[in-house]
Amino acid sequence: MRENPAPERPIVDGNPPEPDETRVNLILEVSDTGIGIPEAQQERIFGAFSQVAGQSTRKFGGTGLGLTITKRLTEMMRGKITVTSEPGQGSKFRFEFPNAAITELAESDVVATSGEGDFNQFAPATVLVADDVALNRALLTGYFESTAHKVVLATNGLEALEQAEKHHPDVILMDMRMPELDGHETTKRLKANPALKHIPVIAVTASSFREEEAKARKICDGFIRKPFNRAELIAELKRFLKPSQSRATETTLSPETRVASIAPLPVSAVVLARRPELLDRLREEEERVWPGLCKTMAMDKVEQFASRLKGWAAEGQWSALGTYAADLDQQVQEFDLTRLPSTLNHFPTILLSLS
Repeated sequence: MRENPAPERPIVDGNPPEPDETRVNLILEVSDTGIGIPEAQQERIFGAFSQVAGQSTRKFGGTGLGLTITKRLTEMMRGKITVTSEPGQGSKFRFEFPNAAITELAESDVVATSGEGDFNQFAPATVLVADDVALNRALLTGYFESTAHKVVLATNGLEALEQAEKHHPDVILMDMRMPELDGHETTKRLKANPALKHIPVIAVTASSFREEEAKARKICDGFIRKPFNRAELIAELKRFLKPSQSRATETTLSPETRVASIAPLPVSAVVLARRPELLDRLREEEERVWPGLCKTMAMDKVEQFASRLKGWAAEGQWSALGTYAADLDQQVQEFDLTRLPSTLNHFPTILLSLS
């Protein structure tokens, strides 16, 4: 990337103006070492559904829309895109954005070391990453760097099958569009193998088509759409990887244990008089709503249930119920299907402690 200063403003009253340091001519260049593009076809590739003549879509993939979208977005930002290329030597794409305003520097993101950004919350696991794009493999490998996890890489479906048989990973991140053997067919073969069918496969795709998502979900155990961040990946991995021993000890404490650590607060006479009515509502929830939640695990319904409990906990000044409702809501937000069933099952015990 090169940033050239914007042209100086005109001289006024014989005094040269100070350079405008808030703007630059922004130039970006992206080079590859691919098959290259003949000069006669260099303008054609920016058209919709157009690719280099003779290019194997099975081998190289793509639909011919990427550069069309890129060109349109560049022009919407008042920029220009050009290409220089030679067959067999790769290509260089140049983006020019004249007189671009400089934004204030954002504070750098700090990589989380706990909670939603921490991969060490999982017990040591072997993760197979199957993706034909080197950058994607590098990104995922970087996520697991300095953790206790082992990352195994595959660049196509055939390699993924070989690596799965060799390493028996705990989970597979499967790109659905790969050369040689795509993710769909690879997953089908994995599930047909008695020794490998138990391994959870998370479909990874950049496609935004619902049909593609439905097709992937039909054969895979999980689904995540590119681009995704650390928190999104961790949320999906929580469904399949075991928590670390320290995390398990921390997060599997029963609601009763958490409640026991909460010191009771003085309660006014008005609140004490209100509690019997609130208890009746809670018992009605236990009788009419709670059994269905335990059976269906419908996340929206559980979230509404937790919200009602929070309200009644505040009215009745029940810190134990408030803590329980907060735990329940957090597990819904994190889609934590490992802990949520157990937490739901403890509701009658929490209710009993309020009586």
